[in-house]
Amino acid sequence: MKYIQYTYVDAVTGISIAAQPAANGPAHPEVKGLEFVWARESAYPTNVPEFFGTCPDSSDIDIDGVTREFIETDWLQMQADEMNARLVLDVLSVDTWQIEADSTDVATVTYTSNDTVHFVADGLLYSVEPVDSIATLEISADAPGPIPVQVQDKQIMLTAVEVPA
Repeated sequence: MKYIQYTYVDAVTGISIAAQPAANGPAHPEVKGLEFVWARESAYPTNVPEFFGTCPDSSDIDIDGVTREFIETDWLQMQADEMNARLVLDVLSVDTWQIEADSTDVATVTYTSNDTVHFVADGLLYSVEPVDSIATLEISADAPGPIPVQVQDKQIMLTAVEVPA
């Protein structure tokens, strides 16, 4: 498999939009078996978008619009870097607002940051190191009631409910 970077070409002439505007509308280059995977959206707006995809080893990539070929590890690292560049920091979120008070049901609270995150959950402090800019705290409860969770100036309120008999 080949890991490539490419941009739009003119839909009729096949000339890269890096060379001239697509007078006939944009299209992906005609690479046999080309599969789009991701775009460098963190660079938008741009006149020459960067797309990344894969194609079979047998595909000819020496055509207008294909800008580079990468080894798999470099291509995957660029994809991870792009996803991190798109990440909005300082966001507190939770996967569910209600859990059963049975000590086994959990809610996963996340906060996006590049630094250590200090969660205060139900009055207790938890310091969590982010992995790929996301700090994660799992919360369970053994009694019904509200569970406040705070990070810096943001707060959410979970609810632990009685376990059905």
